Amino acid sequence: RYNFMRGCIWDDEKSIIQTNKLCLDLTQSNKQIMVQPLYVCAPLPKTKYLIDCIQAGMKEPQTLAEWSLWDPFSIYQKLPWIQGKLKKLVELTMYTSFFIDYKPVFHSNSTLYGKLIATLGTIYKPIARFRFRYLVTFCFIEKYYFYWMERMYKRRIEKMFQSTE
Repeated sequence: RYNFMRGCIWDDEKSIIQTNKLCLDLTQSNKQIMVQPLYVCAPLPKTKYLIDCIQAGMKEPQTLAEWSLWDPFSIYQKLPWIQGKLKKLVELTMYTSFFIDYKPVFHSNSTLYGKLIATLGTIYKPIARFRFRYLVTFCFIEKYYFYWMERMYKRRIEKMFQSTE
């Protein structure tokens, strides 16, 4: 498994293209390779990167609850340097990276839901790889499915915090 990040202060379209090419080359060269979803690089408390992010205009979370809302699905929406076309590219590559290899099949199970995910992932894979390779953001309706997943994730996190209070 390989992990790549995106959305760093220094990221631009060229670095996204280079990272995507490397991800696709790796998955083509070995069908057993999985590339983890390309999440946005999140600054962590008491790090130099956090200081750099604050200097670039990021508002620092002040409480543990605020830090918990910096989830991997939506952190890019809180970073001021990810705007316009770069925001669209970050969204596109983050979401389509779920489908550029065999993750949907690997993570499915024998339930009806698991089989459905594996089947839909297999059908969507060529579309995802095309979008990922050529950065095709036109008519990217799939992102609404991921918005729904994001809301589900946030609800789960909120319930975790409510149960500890």
